[in-house]
Amino acid sequence: MVSTVQVQLDCEPCIDRTSYTIKAIFHGTSDDDYWQKLAASARQSALDMRVHLELELYPPGGYSEERMASEIRAVSDNRAATASGNYDALLVTIPSQVVANAVRYASQRGMPAFGLNSGFEEVSGRGGMAEEGSVLFFTAMNERLGGEKAAQYFIKDVVGISTDNEDISGLSYAQTADEVTVGEEIDSIGEVDIWTCTRGNDTVVIENNDMISSSLATAQGEINIEESGTGAAEEDTTISTNAARNLMVDKYFHALFISPLGEKNSAYKQRHDGFRDELLVTTNRTGAPIEVEWFEVDFTTQTSTMLSELTDKMSGCKYQMILVGKGTVARQVVEAVEANGCHLLDVPTKTGTFDASTPNFDLLAEQRLDFIIDQHNHMQGWSPVHFAALFVSTGLVLTPPPDGVYLSGPAFFSKSNTISDTLRICTDEAFPVCPNINGPDGLPSDCQCTDRKKIIIGGVVHGITTDSFWDTVFEAAEQGSNDMGVTLDFDRFEPQESNEILYRRMSAKILSLCQGGEVDGLFISISDKIVADAVRACLELNVPVMSINAGSDTSKELNLIHHVGMVEYNAGYQAGIRMATLASFTRAFCLNHVPGLSVSVTVDRCSGFEKALLDLGIEYGGEVGVADDNMVQYRTSVESAVGLSGDWAGQAFLLAGSSQVPAAMELKQRHDNFIMASFDTSEALYDALESGDLLFGINQQAYLQGYLPIPILTHAVKTKQFFLDHAIESGPSFVISPPNSALAACTAVSPEFPVCPEVPVENYNYINDGLIVLGIIFFAVQALASVSAIGE
Repeated sequence: MVSTVQVQLDCEPCIDRTSYTIKAIFHGTSDDDYWQKLAASARQSALDMRVHLELELYPPGGYSEERMASEIRAVSDNRAATASGNYDALLVTIPSQVVANAVRYASQRGMPAFGLNSGFEEVSGRGGMAEEGSVLFFTAMNERLGGEKAAQYFIKDVVGISTDNEDISGLSYAQTADEVTVGEEIDSIGEVDIWTCTRGNDTVVIENNDMISSSLATAQGEINIEESGTGAAEEDTTISTNAARNLMVDKYFHALFISPLGEKNSAYKQRHDGFRDELLVTTNRTGAPIEVEWFEVDFTTQTSTMLSELTDKMSGCKYQMILVGKGTVARQVVEAVEANGCHLLDVPTKTGTFDASTPNFDLLAEQRLDFIIDQHNHMQGWSPVHFAALFVSTGLVLTPPPDGVYLSGPAFFSKSNTISDTLRICTDEAFPVCPNINGPDGLPSDCQCTDRKKIIIGGVVHGITTDSFWDTVFEAAEQGSNDMGVTLDFDRFEPQESNEILYRRMSAKILSLCQGGEVDGLFISISDKIVADAVRACLELNVPVMSINAGSDTSKELNLIHHVGMVEYNAGYQAGIRMATLASFTRAFCLNHVPGLSVSVTVDRCSGFEKALLDLGIEYGGEVGVADDNMVQYRTSVESAVGLSGDWAGQAFLLAGSSQVPAAMELKQRHDNFIMASFDTSEALYDALESGDLLFGINQQAYLQGYLPIPILTHAVKTKQFFLDHAIESGPSFVISPPNSALAACTAVSPEFPVCPEVPVENYNYINDGLIVLGIIFFAVQALASVSAIGE
């Protein structure tokens, strides 16, 4: 399915963001602290972007998947029924397939949807909602990975096996422990497909599709693979206790996963499945048997009732590992463990929980809780609002990462890396921004509000004043600083005598900003090793740094927060897929106009293109170096590589840059039946699109490269939260037609996508109360005098 979302741009004379309204429909309820905090972050982001956000959480007990799906459909129907609809974009969580189908419906009706929190499985991967275009941006925790991280902690701390730096995806293990050999096969994305248990000469193979119940009888006992639990937990599989205890002579481990009773949110199943499967991998690899049980608790009962139920469940101290799927009951679980004395045994019960909060960090500090897995709800709150506001006002949107989801978690906290009291308090209060001094509950906050005017973000890039590409980057960064209310230190270099001199000046500027304590955050382009060396000095001073445009590999090696730009290899790969989707050809070449470039931009583009053709089974003719400014040499190089005369039917070319388009169009006069597409955009490229001679251009969206570092660093400075993904992909954005008149109007001006200035609100609080009273009296006297004069 292809998204039918369209944006109505209006930049004349400027973009009035206050005219846009975003509708948020979340499954969270108003009595849940987590959702109160997330909603507060979303509302602040709307204030930053000066758009209207309509957000009301469901009342306690008011959420149902049917109600949520109905509201989503109603919003999209209203948009389709009127010229513009009441809402310009939709913010959603996707807690179930019913809701996912409603979001797909909304997209088909032209409603741009941006998602968060729940729905990782529905959105990610091949055929997911990100790939199909029904969700334009999505951020969430990889729930399954969170469960795996919990299991890895327990495996190391309880079972005594280190899992550090071990990649189990795609591996196969067979370990012997006394009587039993246990093996596994894992597919390419890490899902367990087949469990194999062997005793003597007898083998039972259990396929992990619908958790088939099987049993194996032997002379020494019976191994049962059986279903356990209720509700959502019915899909769980465990090994029956008596038989499984015979698997090992020395130890047998029990693990428990706890979640809300009857909860349909798919996130809990993914957390459980990741937890269970990672533990079972350890069983297969080491022979140490682990039983995993799923237990559901009614979170709506009184605390004393819930505690009693949990205490009964912990009786006998059966469980060595407990993972709490929802953090609001972590304290009750810990108290139930302690009430039974399970924490005092030689092999004490270890407990971890999802969701960070002050009570849970207190338990961690008291060493009553072993770890917390967090999904960074502040990031989930602000980022989709920000990207939705950008999209409805500019039409620009990020390219989804390879799995479709920008990861806000899992973030893992234990006693070795717990956060400070100040950060903990401000996390609970959703990081209020001055002049707001209240927390999510509307009461005065214990966290001092952030005065963003005091935050300084610095930028150092290789884009010189004569390079027009960078005009947009600098203009967008300025708009980003205006939106966030921070100070921007971002100067542009004049042309230098050589690139080496430019890079040395960049290095000096970077060192000056960091070592002088002049910036709170920094973004840079890594155009040379000299620049990278200066960045290392900043990192030693704990300055948060991210890169844009150039140097993504070096950025990753330096462990910078993010790289904003187009990942050239990924773009080349997607170009190959897109070309094969739009046209039929038997052989393709990549034409590189700068084969000797020190930064491997064009080479990476060609390498990704080659991989796509390999995956598609299409012949790759190779990378061909061509002249950038000599049409005769260009034609000669390409004709020599192709080795054919005639119209070149069945041949295709990916141009590594749009500067080649005039020469390629000249080549088409001699061989008029080949297919071509190009990176970048230009007027010549638009003409080729208009004539039908070019399939598409590829835009790396310079505006996003300049804009995004500002909000990302502004939040990271205070919240210490950022995406787990290193690459924030501004492209490829595929251009299939010349810009329409509205888009042309937005990009033909300087700055591009001009935003109307904010009308200042006069603050009269500085006027003394006595003077105000005197002014009112004076006004009244003047009014009476005027009336009297009229009467005369």
